[in-house]
Amino acid sequence: MQNAERFMIAAIRDAAGRLGVEFSLHSDAWLIRLERAGLVRHVIGYDCGLNTSAAAKVAIDKAATSAVLARAGVAHVPHHIFFAPDMHYFVAERKSFADAHGLFQALGQDVVVKPNEGTGGNSVMRCRSPLELDEALLKIFPVERALVIAPFLKIQDEHRTIVLNGQVRFMFRKRRATVTGDGQTPLSSLVAGYLDGIDMPSRHRAEAALIASRMAADAGLDLLAPLPLGQTFLIDWRHNLARGAAAEEIPATDPRYRAIADLALAAAHAIGIAFASVDIVATGGAYRVLEINSGVTIDKMAAHLTDGRARAQAMYDDVVRGLFGV
Repeated sequence: MQNAERFMIAAIRDAAGRLGVEFSLHSDAWLIRLERAGLVRHVIGYDCGLNTSAAAKVAIDKAATSAVLARAGVAHVPHHIFFAPDMHYFVAERKSFADAHGLFQALGQDVVVKPNEGTGGNSVMRCRSPLELDEALLKIFPVERALVIAPFLKIQDEHRTIVLNGQVRFMFRKRRATVTGDGQTPLSSLVAGYLDGIDMPSRHRAEAALIASRMAADAGLDLLAPLPLGQTFLIDWRHNLARGAAAEEIPATDPRYRAIADLALAAAHAIGIAFASVDIVATGGAYRVLEINSGVTIDKMAAHLTDGRARAQAMYDDVVRGLFGV
């Protein structure tokens, strides 16, 4: 999808038209300029400009989010930061590969390693051996200033809540990608067919295929053999929508709604953010905040949620009102 086709752009354009705000696109539709009565505001990427720069920076920084939530007593998945070697001149504590391996041992030799400021599941790796940990460190450090290590948790469900000015506007469950056997088609063909139907870069598809092969090995399945009739196979342990997961809305009448909403609002309040998506996981019989994103995107979900486009439009109307205080 090209940037000019993003739902958010159309929604903000429509909101601007109704509110008497001048709208223009720049930088290949990555930057939106809004002007009303001499006051200029900008939307860049998926950052709508409602948040303070500090709150947005904390949300982007997984380790900082973890630290702030810990201080506020908000249940969360801890993320431990490790800076790249060339960043050691700028930080107080210097950690080595040995420290990373020490944490790996302390967390039960099953961890998730990912860029500290990454999105979309990029370079998110599960490590269950010292060699896999070294591989992750060597892959991320050359291209990132820092990475984080978190415990791998058995997650029953992951939920995304979109919060605007102290209210939950959307909540949905991320349903991970699966295929179901017909007793005839090889598992590898089922996986390939599913991945071919997802709009993702070729490098992501190759990574997804590798993860699926590891998932098959863990489950004791042969990729070349047919998946038994009716048996379901989980393709990816991650819940990223960009990697094939689907969105299922959780209505306010759902028994899970209140607990998830309260935790999302507590997390947003703790870091002082006005507009964000808060990812919350269900693990071990409790809910925990996994991440907070200051760049909110609902492009892919709006078409699949009840009255999704109309409600998303109403949300962006409120965003533009907030930018100009109207």
